[in-house]
Amino acid sequence: MLERLPPPLFPLKPFASSLVCLFFIGCALGSPSKQRDLLSGSAQNRWEDESASRKRKPYEKRTVAKKPRTLKELANGFQSADECFRKARMNATQNLEASWALAQACVQYRKFDQLADFLDRPWTPIIRRQWPRAVSLVTKISALAGGRVELDVGLCSKFGLEITHFRETFSDIEGAIDELVMFRGTVLRSWVVAGKTRVLLRYEGRQIIGSTNLLPHLLKSSVDYVVAGRLKGVQLSENSEDDALKISLIHAEPVLAK
Repeated sequence: MLERLPPPLFPLKPFASSLVCLFFIGCALGSPSKQRDLLSGSAQNRWEDESASRKRKPYEKRTVAKKPRTLKELANGFQSADECFRKARMNATQNLEASWALAQACVQYRKFDQLADFLDRPWTPIIRRQWPRAVSLVTKISALAGGRVELDVGLCSKFGLEITHFRETFSDIEGAIDELVMFRGTVLRSWVVAGKTRVLLRYEGRQIIGSTNLLPHLLKSSVDYVVAGRLKGVQLSENSEDDALKISLIHAEPVLAK
């Protein structure tokens, strides 16, 4: 015979059991608002409502760096003049002419002032071919480095570039006519005559008159310049003490204070 189970300690009445069922159903459905969401409206509407409630960050437009279009932009893109010059030297094995153009831009726009590095390989043959036109770059570098002209003339001679320090011509002016010279002088005044710029300079107690049509601007008075040009002789005066040396200017660059 089957044993009869003992009666429950707390017998549930039919009404109570119904409440228990409703309780579990309510838990499954959640709050009344969620019940309405689940029981009414399409799935698409529910997704749009949910996504609209999220706060999204505004779309940030990506900025793409522009490629440099000129040598000036390229040179100015480096953090320093030294970095610009190193990049030019690194690219010399791939394209010598392009690297030479960048090296000049490093001088022109970033004020690279290391003459020994500039004259050294890989561009020494190019500088020799372009000499004496390339003396303009040497003059600029010398001025950027503080105008140590004697030292810079010596460096040029070391790399086989013909140039003379102006002082060395004083003992034999006639024999030095048309020699390429470089010196540091102080501008006394400058003026323009018939489209040519004329400059009166003082160097070691002597007056030098320079003329050129390559420099369309006037030079600043009482400022030291590194000057390169060809000696043309002596301009005599009634007073021999006022005799001036004449040069045909190729380039003049103001000395940068160090």
